[in-house]
Formats: sequence, C-alpha cells, structure tokens
Amino acid sequence: MTQTETERDGTDGGITRRTLLKTSAAGALAVGVGGAAVQSSGATPESSDGKTAYGNCWQCHKLCGMEVTLQESGEGPDIATEVHGIDGHPRGSAGAGTKGTLCPKGLSQVEKAYSPHRIKEPYIRKDGSLTAVSWDEAFEYAADGLADFKENHGAQSLIEFHGWGTAGTFSTLFGNLYGCPNSVPHPTPTCFGSMAVTGTLMGLGGGNIRWVDYENTEYLLVWGRDPLETFAGQWEAKQLLRARARGATIVTIDPVYTETAQKSDKWLPIEPRTDGALALAIANVIIEEELYDAEFVEKYTHGFEAYTDAVEDKTPEWAAEKTGLDAETIREVATGFGRAAPSAGITSWTGLGQSADHQKGSQNVVALTGLVGNIDRPGGQRWFGDAGLADPFKVGCEADLPDHAAENKCYLTDPDAGYASMINKPVQNNIPEMVDNGDVNGMVYYYRNPVTDGASQEWLGTEDEDGALDEMDLVIGIDAFWSETARKADVVFPEASQLEKPMLGSGGYGAYNTKSWVTGSKAAIEPQWNTKSGFDIIKGLGHAMGYEEYFPWEDKEAYINNQLSALDLTLDDLEDEDTFVLTGEYGWEKWKAGGFAQG
Repeated sequence: MTQTETERDGTDGGITRRTLLKTSAAGALAVGVGGAAVQSSGATPESSDGKTAYGNCWQCHKLCGMEVTLQESGEGPDIATEVHGIDGHPRGSAGAGTKGTLCPKGLSQVEKAYSPHRIKEPYIRKDGSLTAVSWDEAFEYAADGLADFKENHGAQSLIEFHGWGTAGTFSTLFGNLYGCPNSVPHPTPTCFGSMAVTGTLMGLGGGNIRWVDYENTEYLLVWGRDPLETFAGQWEAKQLLRARARGATIVTIDPVYTETAQKSDKWLPIEPRTDGALALAIANVIIEEELYDAEFVEKYTHGFEAYTDAVEDKTPEWAAEKTGLDAETIREVATGFGRAAPSAGITSWTGLGQSADHQKGSQNVVALTGLVGNIDRPGGQRWFGDAGLADPFKVGCEADLPDHAAENKCYLTDPDAGYASMINKPVQNNIPEMVDNGDVNGMVYYYRNPVTDGASQEWLGTEDEDGALDEMDLVIGIDAFWSETARKADVVFPEASQLEKPMLGSGGYGAYNTKSWVTGSKAAIEPQWNTKSGFDIIKGLGHAMGYEEYFPWEDKEAYINNQLSALDLTLDDLEDEDTFVLTGEYGWEKWKAGGFAQG
C-alpha cells in the first residue's frame, strides 16, 4: 500500500431575543480596550524587551503552559502582546529538555483577551430585551429568578450545562447547594462517546483507552483518531512523532487520509461502521496464533472461552469483505500488534462514536487490550497517576458541604422515563423533548452552546414555532462571547479570558508518563471591561443566593492555594518554576494493588 509523507515536520511546531441574532458587531471594532486601542486583527506592537508573566491555555482544558510578554501602557495596566510555549511543560512539550509550543488556539489568546466582540458587562432580560446592568443587580436578579424557579418547578427541573474544565464550583453551587441533579457535560458524540462508556464498563476507566505510553510503545494502532491534528495537548502529537522517529510501527485505521495516516507506516482505509468487524478479525488471528497473554487472560479477564467461540469464524477473509481491507493486511497488523504486546497500544476516541453501531464496535476494540494484556504496562495503555490536590471545601471551608443534588435525584435518567441514557446523567439530545414534556423548565450553563453541538432547530425554533430555549422559564449563562444560547438567556455573566484569571491543572496524562505534576499561573493581565473570572461570578451569585458560608475565599488564588496545600505548594511556587512542578513518581501495573478502574 502506497504511503504518503508530507513536508511538514510537525514536531514543534441591549438586545431583544429576535433582533440580537441579526445585529452586527461591526460597530464594536473601534472600541478601546482597557484604555488602549487594539486593532481587531489582533496585531500587537513589538515587545521583545517587555516584562514576562505566565498563563495556562484553557481553550481545550489541557492547560498548556504559556509565557506571556507584557508591555507597559503608561498609566494604565500592562498589555499582553505575545504568548509562547514553555519548554518541558507536561502538556505543552514532549517532556524534559524539549521545546514547548502552543497550537493556533493557544496562540490566539492575546487576540481573544482584547477582542471587541467580547461580552463586556452583565446583562439581564427586561421587557423582552437584554439590558446591561451592574454586577450587583445581575446577581440579585439571577438569585431571585432561581428562588422563584425552585418554588414553581423544583430544582430537579433545572439542567446544568458545563464543559470539562468548568464543572468545579459551578456544579458545587447548582448541584450540592441549589439541588440540581442534572449535570450535563459535553454531549456523548462530541467527545467521549462510546469509548468512554465501554472503557468504564470493562474496567479500563472512562478515558484510558485514549492514552498510550508513547515513550515505550513498539506498535501503535491509531483507531479513528487524528492525534497529529486533534491532540490532547501539544505533548501527545510530539510524543507520537518521537515514537515514529525511534522506529515504533504506527498504523492508522480511518476512512480518511488524515495527517496521522500520512505519517503512519500503514494506513487502513476502512469502510465506515465496520471497525467492530476488523477488531474481531484481529482477535481471531491473535488467538489462533497464540499471541495473547494467557496469564493475564486467566487471572484478570472474564469470558475468554465465549469470546474465543465468538471470533472463531471471524477470519481476516471474513472481515475483508466487510471492511474493504485486504485480508493479508489485516493478518499482518494483527500479528504485529500481538507480537509487540504488551508494548503495543491503541489510541481511539471519537471516531467510533459517530455511527449507529458505535457501542459494539467500541467493545470489540477495547477487548483487544485485555486479550494482549497491555493495560498499564510499558508501551501499552497507560494509567497515568494523579498529583493528589486537596479538596478546598475541606481545607478552606468550615461549613459542611451538603449534597442536595443526590437528595433531588429525579427520574430523567430512569428507563421508565422514556429518555434513553447509558450514563447517570440526562443526554443532551433528549433535552428539547424533556422541555416539550414539561420535565425540564430551565437551564444554567458555563461556556456551553447546545445550539451548535446539538439539533439547532429544536433549541432555537423557527419563525412559526418556539424552540426549547424559548419555552424555558429561566436561562442563566456564563460566557465570554455572544453565542446563540447567550442571546436567548435571561441573565448573561461576562467572564474574563484565560489571561485575566488564575489557572490550575494537574495530572495525569501528559509528557511525563511516570511522574505526576501540577501546572498553574496567576492572572497575567487585569480583566478587561467589566468582566470577572468564573470563580468570582460563581462566588458572587452564591452569596446573592444565601450561600456565603460555602464561598469563604477572598479570590480564586486563595481557592487554588487551598488545592495546592496538599503538595505544600502555592501559585507563587508554580510561577517561580515557569508554571509547573513534577510532584511524585509512580510505577506500572497499578491494577495489581488497586484493581481495575470503575470510572
């Protein structure tokens, strides 16, 4: 099969509900930012002699480290002019002694911070129109609305939308304290999907099928992923290329000739929706040629005899007819993977979740990891360790945090409710129907826009018929830019950008496969316009709702320092070390002591 190489190296390298949708933001282009005029193109002055601050890019919640160049602006606050990666960063580099870089989204953080299109102040809906108000009025308006909502509908009728990096105190406020049991992370097809559910059901944990020990792998199946372009932080793409450079075999299984496929030893252009058949054929060869890990299978798996019977007739020739692949190629990949194991890994994520048979296909792929015994062994599926941050509500909060969400557990995820769900959370695609049926009457969200990651017409409606957002009695959001959902909200709180607030992350998966780490930074610049960090918004709203005792921290820095207290660190320490510190070491085969993962 002809392989194609590319020349790119890639190693381091006041508005109404209806009118707001049609309003142009062009008039905002000339607005001054923080007392300084900034071009809408994002162009910034030369600043090689400027001061340096630090940041962590939260655009995809991977928190790659950023070095931020600042320029003085006379009597006003310093202005960020450039951002760069940090060498050796656990998410932004390939590891110690390697160059840190940022992706295009990370490099856009200066432009994002000073964008004239940002939401610049709080808004509430008055007489059908969104109107700019003070923070105090917005907090009071939202708190009153939430109190009325609970009295009229109950907290179990509220939906809480958040992203991966925004759950935290947002879920504490609306779940533990207010009592909303309906926390909805990113929709299943968008991110974790069938692979995470399957990994959890089979003992791998929700995310571990994605992570491979790139540093030691000898044979890698990239299955329905393109990690050279859609990576989980800069480290992943960099380490994959390092593995390729040292001679590891890379096989990409994808209908599309992706960037990763171009850099692979083999590209298997599989017919869509036939991944399960290919996985069964690979298992057939591995069992037939006795390449499986007999000891691991006997001690740590269930159902091997039934599995063997199921794949007995699933030969490469059988799979070739379904997948469009050559039988000998299937056999070659199966034997290569089996012989290299346990130093053989599979990285897969969203690709298999995009078809109707995704669950069975994912099960067949994940089963291969148990067959060859590559789980948490060098070169195989990596179980990354955790840094062990403290719970700030146990360290810095004297009040005992309740769990009213558990008390209010409603029937939306019960099979008898008629809304299918494989997880103990409402499914986003079902929410418009829940609204129509009167089971959901309101929504709070933090950096989410279900209109664009769901069925937009069901959410927005048409000229003749209201959508789910119109039918809800209360919609409250935290966002930095005007989205379709924000335009429909009753309260919009404007959040500071990533450069304008303290950040903290820990791991976990990243460039250091046997070392845990933390990364964090203070705000590099002051919040622009009349915006606040998400923490300060949640704290202010919590106080307005009567939950002052549960938010005792002066600011987010104090909250983060409580988290770091378990490691005897502070944000000052992290900034002294260019935003990250390696905190401990851990080994392999952790399942021998702690069993297999359940979430």
